[in-house]
Amino acid sequence: ELLSPTDNDNIYGDDYCVEGSSVIGIGNNVVISFSNMDFSNGANKITICGKTPNKTNTIQLRYNDDNGVQQTQLLEFPNCSEFTEISFELDEISGVKEISFVFLPGSNFDFGWFRFEK
Repeated sequence: ELLSPTDNDNIYGDDYCVEGSSVIGIGNNVVISFSNMDFSNGANKITICGKTPNKTNTIQLRYNDDNGVQQTQLLEFPNCSEFTEISFELDEISGVKEISFVFLPGSNFDFGWFRFEK
């Protein structure tokens, strides 16, 4: 299922703009969080639709469980001038998690949608 970054449970940071179902102009220290995401069927891949003028735009994908255990994976989204779908392999995610997309200093990213897959 495609999920919009605007369906988040919390968004904060220095620089971003909500435009329709996208979050654009994502800059320094923006965090987009989703609570209680159920991965009972598991997931080991994420596809992100976005664009960036940067050579690469690093996105930290963080997931926390109910016990406070956090895992982080770095996703290197390549330069593209049009919204593009890029898939990333993940360590297996299972159970109920809080998912956060963390954009580091130097980010310049437009976020269209994402989808977890098995």
